[in-house]
Amino acid sequence: MLSTPFETVALPDMKRPTYELVAQAKSPRSIITHLPWQFLPKQVTEQKKGKIIYIIRNPKDTLSSVCRFFLGGQDREEHIWPSLLQNFLEGEIPSGGWYEHVSEYLKHKDNKNVLIVSYEEMKLNFAQVAKSIAKFLGKDLDEEALKKVAESATVKGMKKSYDDMEKNIPGGEFVAKAMGNKLFIHKGVIGSWKNSFTVAENEMFDKIYGEKVASLGLDFIYEA
Repeated sequence: MLSTPFETVALPDMKRPTYELVAQAKSPRSIITHLPWQFLPKQVTEQKKGKIIYIIRNPKDTLSSVCRFFLGGQDREEHIWPSLLQNFLEGEIPSGGWYEHVSEYLKHKDNKNVLIVSYEEMKLNFAQVAKSIAKFLGKDLDEEALKKVAESATVKGMKKSYDDMEKNIPGGEFVAKAMGNKLFIHKGVIGSWKNSFTVAENEMFDKIYGEKVASLGLDFIYEA
């Protein structure tokens, strides 16, 4: 969602821990993380010195996205997908289980410094979500600014931003790609899970995970 990537992105320093770089960055700072709630800085979670925008994506598309990340863009690979599906259902994936991760953040949804955003709602009603984020951050977003943000936030727009960073910044590949070789952005659509799940796997997922998902009290959108 970067319209001026060169001004807003700091290159990683492989010789220093990230928290030192973040501490030295100029305010206001924007930090992207997959950390579970319990690992966030206490200045944010307890002292409420910063603001948290937490984006939730339906679990099936989340798993599909994880799969494409590990497989370099593929929706499914027969030797890896079954174990990845099982690990997801058991909560054994990087950053912890989806349900545990989401449910912990939802406990704090009424905190004044927390905003919960649905990935699917961003896709279906971007203007409304963008305005709510701007209000949460104490910013005014006029129609011209909204138009620019909307263009930058499309998959095409974000790919262009990452491509520009990779080509024009020394070491930019480490911002544009994980470890310099794995793309962060692939399809970004609602319902991509259907390219990964078989009918039997989808039924198994619903049977094992359905009750957990329902307990969150959220109406997830799985197709659009």
